[in-house]
Amino acid sequence: MRLIDIVLALICGEASALLINDLMKDYFFGARFLEYIFLFLLPILAIVLLFAAELLAKRFFFVWQLAKHLLVGLLVVLFDLKIFVFLISLVATDSVWIFGTVKAVSFLIPVVTIKFFGNKYWAFDMPAEALSPTLQSFGDGAAKAGEKQKNNLGKQFAIFLIVTIIGSLIDVGCFLFLTKFVMSQIGISSQIWVRISIVIAATVAAAWNFITYKFIVFKKENKKENVFSPIS
Repeated sequence: MRLIDIVLALICGEASALLINDLMKDYFFGARFLEYIFLFLLPILAIVLLFAAELLAKRFFFVWQLAKHLLVGLLVVLFDLKIFVFLISLVATDSVWIFGTVKAVSFLIPVVTIKFFGNKYWAFDMPAEALSPTLQSFGDGAAKAGEKQKNNLGKQFAIFLIVTIIGSLIDVGCFLFLTKFVMSQIGISSQIWVRISIVIAATVAAAWNFITYKFIVFKKENKKENVFSPIS
């Protein structure tokens, strides 16, 4: 594993632990030791996940990408949950349309800030020099290379938004189905089930996102990569 992989895995694990602790503080009074367990355990688990994925990637490369995609996705899900809880506390309503709108907003905010760059420059191993193409070019060709890279980035981001919005519709639809139809059939507290529904809906959307990101949005140009090719 590269140092950058270890550092980013630690950041994802630690940030996830902080968000989980913040979300669960209302349900575990006096259990402060759990906070320290999460802060210590989740970063280690993130490293273990990447290490195991690296071993499996020697035979199936997509596992390496999937592991990093899941770490980025976990961070996005937790931010999604945190933003949703905050926004829904402001409106205080049971309207299905308000629920759906708030859920869509809470899903899309982390997409722009975390998901695009996390997947492009880490999970799907796009070249880091794409961030600054002028460092790789000199003379008159530098401006053209930079402009071409800028146009490609804009096109890629547009495709990313389209497939992610579809993923958002899947996410919201699954969430509304679970909260408005399934919840009435089970005997779980509505507050707890809403949180469970967010996680389930995000998981379904994540499956869609991984497939479309890998084969449509972040596919490597001019290179036919076998899904089962080994990691180099």
